[in-house]
Amino acid sequence: MLVVFSSNLPGIVLREIGLPPTEFEDFGELTRIILDVIEAHREAWDEAGVLHRAVSVGNILIDPVTRSGYLIDWDESCLRSEIENGPVEPYRVGTWQFYSALTLSYPRKPYRLSDDVESFVHVFRWLVLRFHSTEIRNLRTFVDAEYESNVRSAISGIRVGGDQKLRSFSTPTSLFKVTRNDSLQGLLEQLAYNCFLHYQLIDMDLMHARYSVPHYTNPQAAQQPKPKPDHAPIPTPPRPSDDDRIKGIIAEIFDLDHDDAWSESPWQAAPPGTDACDVVGFLSDHAGLVNIFKQAVDNNTPRQADQFHLRFCEQD
Repeated sequence: MLVVFSSNLPGIVLREIGLPPTEFEDFGELTRIILDVIEAHREAWDEAGVLHRAVSVGNILIDPVTRSGYLIDWDESCLRSEIENGPVEPYRVGTWQFYSALTLSYPRKPYRLSDDVESFVHVFRWLVLRFHSTEIRNLRTFVDAEYESNVRSAISGIRVGGDQKLRSFSTPTSLFKVTRNDSLQGLLEQLAYNCFLHYQLIDMDLMHARYSVPHYTNPQAAQQPKPKPDHAPIPTPPRPSDDDRIKGIIAEIFDLDHDDAWSESPWQAAPPGTDACDVVGFLSDHAGLVNIFKQAVDNNTPRQADQFHLRFCEQD
């Protein structure tokens, strides 16, 4: 319904016309496909004020003729004004594996553009894990923890997760390494590093205070004190007066003088009085992700055998 007017935007279609993204030929093509759908998502947001809200592997297709990527299934999309002014929605849309870490951990939080942008990162990582060999010893355990893990919450019908994704974003390096593909590993490291910087800006204590949902699976547990989610501690969000390390990192990225790194950088923690997740960072718009993927479109390493099938069977 909402995407009728966006059907003329490049990269956006309203019906399935192609192949699933699992049919990519090499990792350069996969990068271009993801880049196509990010660009389409950006046009829908910038020109029409529409947010997809269900970015997943299942909602991306490859045109069999042009080999371009398409973003489909806009049924759950909403307008910018609905996000900014509407109520919090406890019932999420989309596919669990590709939700942002914050959406999984705090289902009561308001949905943001950054949640969709982060979903593209999870889509790409999931496809890499599935179709490229890695140094992960127990792939099933890693994939289950990163993309499947969840527990019942105190709200009927609502499950929470995201602990492992929060851990992934609490370190500046990728938690897994591919074998014999320096270009692809470099892309994964750039994604990890920049997502880490974004999450450094988020006041996780405030997120917990405002949006945490008790994790218990039976009525008796409701009578017990509820601990914070069991995830690795994420450092206190940086401030211009007390975190020279983060200022130095930002200065390096944007080629700034150290003293000007904070004031001139476009990345900022949420201003006082705004929502804790309303930071201005790598995931807050599409530009950073687009720039990273553009640098990796020439990787001609072929897609490998389905690692989920091979490795999961080995571990049974």
